[in-house]
Amino acid sequence: MRSVQSGARRRKRNSGCGAGFFVFVLFLVAIIFVVWWVVRNTGGVMEKIRKTQYPIKYEHFVETYAAKFGIEPSLVYGVIRTESDFDVYAVSTAQAKGLMQITDETGMDCAKKLKLTKYSDDMLFDPETNIMLGCYYLSSLIKKYEHIENALAAYNGGPGNADGWLKDPGITDSSGKLVNIPFEETRNYVERVLEARDMYKSLYGLK
Repeated sequence: MRSVQSGARRRKRNSGCGAGFFVFVLFLVAIIFVVWWVVRNTGGVMEKIRKTQYPIKYEHFVETYAAKFGIEPSLVYGVIRTESDFDVYAVSTAQAKGLMQITDETGMDCAKKLKLTKYSDDMLFDPETNIMLGCYYLSSLIKKYEHIENALAAYNGGPGNADGWLKDPGITDSSGKLVNIPFEETRNYVERVLEARDMYKSLYGLK
């Protein structure tokens, strides 16, 4: 009689252990699923937040004129975001205007080279005209200075300053790229544009 009862007790204990293990496995699976769901959805939310911080606007104009003048769309978006934050009517203290912050003098010079008819300074507030002139100007600076960093320094600080900096071997590397721009504003500007360019590449798969 004892042996029968003892066997019954062992079976009950074994049954309890099996059920406990099954519950533990279910709990572990549930935790893994929750972690996966949180990571997956948090990543999606973060990407959406970043895209609001790095928006794409005036896409047709950017793609059209970036391709026409041989520059990366991601770089154009980086310049627009840094210069005006996509404000069509932005005007700087130096009286640079529009999306890509072009001065009247630079705008008129680029318009003449592109043989635009009936051009006026007010057209710098037109998104297509501003992006066209800005892409042309940026492209010409890249061709002149070769390094994007140097071209951006000239875009922000002026070609005259850039030419002067490039004559100083103490602030260029062996390839002729500016590595220590004297103007803090221009130095920060170049870093911000390149950071924005890389974010546009990462978020939207742009070139």
